[in-house]
Amino acid sequence: MHGMLFNSLREYSNHAYGQSAWRSWLRGAKISVYHMYLPGMAYPDAEIVAILQSASRLQAQELADILGDFGRFITPELLSYFPSLINKEWKTLDLIEHTEHIIHTVVRREIPGAEPPELVAERQSPT
Repeated sequence: MHGMLFNSLREYSNHAYGQSAWRSWLRGAKISVYHMYLPGMAYPDAEIVAILQSASRLQAQELADILGDFGRFITPELLSYFPSLINKEWKTLDLIEHTEHIIHTVVRREIPGAEPPELVAERQSPT
C-alpha cells in the first residue's frame, strides 16, 4: 500500500475524530505511534487493514462506514494528482470505468512502488 494512503488516512482520522485518534488507531493495530509512512514508499497492505480494523473497533463504527467516509474524504486529493487524465465531462460511472486502463496505468508507470488495485468495471447499461 502506498505511503500516501497512510498519510491521507492519518489526515482523515484527525479531521473526523480528533488529533488523538491516529495514535489510538496505531496502538490498537499494534503499530508504534512513532512509525512514519513516507509518501513515496510502499508498505504491507496488512498494516492499513489493521489500522482500519482498529479504527472500527475504537470508533464503534462498521468498517464499511469508515471506508466509505474515508473514500469521500480522499477522493478530491486522488483526483487532483492526474487531472489531465480525467475527462471533465465524466460522471462517477465513467470515472470508475476508465480508472484502470487510463489512470492506474499511468500511476504504475510514474510512481515507483505504487501498486493500485487492479479494477475491473463492466458497464451493464448506459446508466
